[in-house]
Amino acid sequence: MTPDKTIKDDLIVGCFALLLIIPVIWVAISHGQFGYAPADECANIIKDGMSYTKKKYLINAKPTYPNIRSWCEKNLDDWRPKVRKAINYKEPPHQNYHY
Repeated sequence: MTPDKTIKDDLIVGCFALLLIIPVIWVAISHGQFGYAPADECANIIKDGMSYTKKKYLINAKPTYPNIRSWCEKNLDDWRPKVRKAINYKEPPHQNYHY
C-alpha cells in the first residue's frame, strides 16, 4: 500500500461522502427540519422583543410564555404584522424610563 494511493482513495471517498451529505442537509434545512417550531419562534420574538405592557396589550392576557405561545398558535397565519403593529403601541411614560 503506497501513500499516494491511500490519499487518492481517501479523497475519492471523502468527495463522494460530501456529495451525498450536502444535498441531504440542504433539503432538511429548506424543509424546516431544524430550528424552532413556528409557534415557538413567534413566542420567542414576542417574549424577547417587547416590553411587558406591549406583550400584555398584544395577547390580551398576562404575558407568560405559555400564554404568549397559545396566542401564537391561534395567530400562526398573521402574527408578524400584528407583532409589528404592537411594537409601535404607545406606552405610559413610566414604561420608557430605564434605571
